[in-house]
Amino acid sequence: MSTTNYSYSQIIASGKPSQHTSPHLLSFGEKHRLAIATIIALKPVVIVLDEPFSGLDYKRGLQILTSLRKYVDEGGGVVLVAHDLRLINEVADRVAVLESGRIVRVGAAEEVLSDIDWLIEHGFTPLQSAIIAKKFGLPRVIKTRDVANAISKCIK
Repeated sequence: MSTTNYSYSQIIASGKPSQHTSPHLLSFGEKHRLAIATIIALKPVVIVLDEPFSGLDYKRGLQILTSLRKYVDEGGGVVLVAHDLRLINEVADRVAVLESGRIVRVGAAEEVLSDIDWLIEHGFTPLQSAIIAKKFGLPRVIKTRDVANAISKCIK
């Protein structure tokens, strides 16, 4: 296994089980992360993941997102189906929203995820960072770190 592949596996599988541990002895979350690490190690042109965060806590979801972002930064593509806007916010460049199996909105992640009224109208809980940005009159800033930076500039 190459260093890059091993680092992906290590990030996603979180190192507890060794590479010699039988998959049958892994927990659900460990099996889930191992499956995603295995797909990444194969280096396909595009990875399609349906609810890769289901059954995982937020911290583990972020570990997977970090690996997926690294994969994209190295030239791979990822199509992701998910309901957790916090995690989508961390990785998505573009977002397509489906309702009853139909695409009802497509756009840049910042555009879609910062449209608080539209999200509420369609049954989503808007991101806290988007709500704060709107209250401060900040333009389409949705990542928490970007909101914090923009607010600190306003205060100075």
